[in-house]
Amino acid sequence: MKICSATVQMILFLLLGLTACGQATMTATPPSTLFVTPTVTIELPTPTATPDKSFENGLPLVARVNNQPIFLYSYERQVTQFTRTLPMQNIDWNGTAGQETLKQTRQQLLDNLINQVIIEQQADKLAITVTTATLESKIEENVAQNQVQLESWLANNHLTDKEFKESLRIQLIANQLFEQVTHDVLTTTEQVGQENEPSLTAVRSMTKREFFTQWFQKQRAATLIELYRQ
Repeated sequence: MKICSATVQMILFLLLGLTACGQATMTATPPSTLFVTPTVTIELPTPTATPDKSFENGLPLVARVNNQPIFLYSYERQVTQFTRTLPMQNIDWNGTAGQETLKQTRQQLLDNLINQVIIEQQADKLAITVTTATLESKIEENVAQNQVQLESWLANNHLTDKEFKESLRIQLIANQLFEQVTHDVLTTTEQVGQENEPSLTAVRSMTKREFFTQWFQKQRAATLIELYRQ
């Protein structure tokens, strides 16, 4: 048998399914497996449940203020304290007017809780704090003034000693915040009454309060407040 002179050419012919040199040739169809597109597996991320922001450590919230939680039990506690004082007020709470007043009061209680958080957050920015010594000194001052009256007030408002200390701490912080924010605000005097009575003058003590109110409203407007339930 005659062998092709070019070894390389023969190898190529064999790969293409051709016969020996000098014979008729036929192009073979390349195996289909040579053109199979490899499968690419795309791993999609496993979907995760969006956390329920209305809970914190398993406890329900009534709101968040700049992501700081206000727990529902704190709000309900204040509502309960208020409703316990209802018999002392001469209002028909079962009537339409009474129910509307109760609704407004619940909203006010929630606003107060939100405002307390905003006050503390603003106080933190200005490095305002109330030490334990200052708090205890203020408590002793209140007790020294009239312990019986203080105890009666706590009982009528259904406040515990711990709740009283916390409310007093917030009040002291608010007072310091007020003084620092309004430090450069000057009070003014204005004439009241008739021109022939120049002695009737009054100090506009509300000037600083008005300034602080406007300032606080701006801080609240810039605050992220998320409400969940009431």
